[in-house]
Amino acid sequence: IKVPYRIVTERRLSNPQLEVLSHATLRFQRRLPSSEAAGFFLGDGTGCGKGRMIAACILDSWNRGKNRHVWLSTGNDLIEDARRDLRDV
Repeated sequence: IKVPYRIVTERRLSNPQLEVLSHATLRFQRRLPSSEAAGFFLGDGTGCGKGRMIAACILDSWNRGKNRHVWLSTGNDLIEDARRDLRDV
């Protein structure tokens, strides 16, 4: 995982969130037969911290030199939550 160690020491992500991050980053590094990057499906319920996990995945990817990311959401009201999660990670 390529995120600052302070994310772990300051407990910005819970242990289950760190585990999800490790699985997701391994999948993103894997190539499919079509040579496209593999994906990762996160199907946790409300309140599990999916936004923070997405923000951490973006940070990991950024630190690996992939500087283009798109965050899609179901509604405009969630943009502030996304900004908060990116800022807090």
